[in-house]
Amino acid sequence: MGPPPARPSAFGIHTVSWCAVLAVLGLSVWLNLDWSRDAYVEPLDNAWRGGLRQGFPLCWWDAGLETEATAVGDQLALNRREYGGWQWSGLAADLLLLAVAAMGAAFVTERVMRARARRQPREQSAAEVPAAIAIRPITVVVAAVVLVSSVSYNLITFTMTARDGTKEYAQVMGWPFTTYSASSPVLKGLARAGGRPLTQAQVVAYLDSHQRVRWRLAHWHTEGIVLNSVTIMILVIGSAFACEAYLRRRRQL
Repeated sequence: MGPPPARPSAFGIHTVSWCAVLAVLGLSVWLNLDWSRDAYVEPLDNAWRGGLRQGFPLCWWDAGLETEATAVGDQLALNRREYGGWQWSGLAADLLLLAVAAMGAAFVTERVMRARARRQPREQSAAEVPAAIAIRPITVVVAAVVLVSSVSYNLITFTMTARDGTKEYAQVMGWPFTTYSASSPVLKGLARAGGRPLTQAQVVAYLDSHQRVRWRLAHWHTEGIVLNSVTIMILVIGSAFACEAYLRRRRQL
């Protein structure tokens, strides 16, 4: 008579608890870097501000460029200066919330797993306890190959071009979810009489006054980075389990 053998754990924390903590960390990264990201343009007196703010639940970054228009003789001059930066109080609050959420997820899952263990049958002889088997070198090699292959494939950039009177391009990177995308700007509302193409100065002027268009030119998709990281982790762990199961079954034959 006695308690059942302890499940595999690291630093005294159950594997399921580690998975819950990683899930909380992934959700926090997505909320702080992607979901809460706000590229904005705000008008001021004789000026406007274009910047980026992000952070959940409080803003930890708010910065951009402030452009002020002044008259110099009969010319219009634009003066630009940077503003904002780190919001330290918001950063501290967000990190505190993340720590509380991670510890809460670990605490709840630990309580659930211990309650589940107490409900299991307690009669088990020492001979019935499976002996721990070290991970075989071939399993490490297989997991490493899967890891390197997955990461390498995620770093390949695919470029697509199309010609229909104008040259367009689009670049994407990431598998199975897109982590980076870039494309030529979509210049809505700009049409030259006679279909003449826009000059480079006109394109630059349009992008300077439409910050959201410029933001879409080259864009990192944080949710894709998080999901691809989880996918790679599942592939690596799954390949290691499959390899171990195959080798153990072959050893028993």
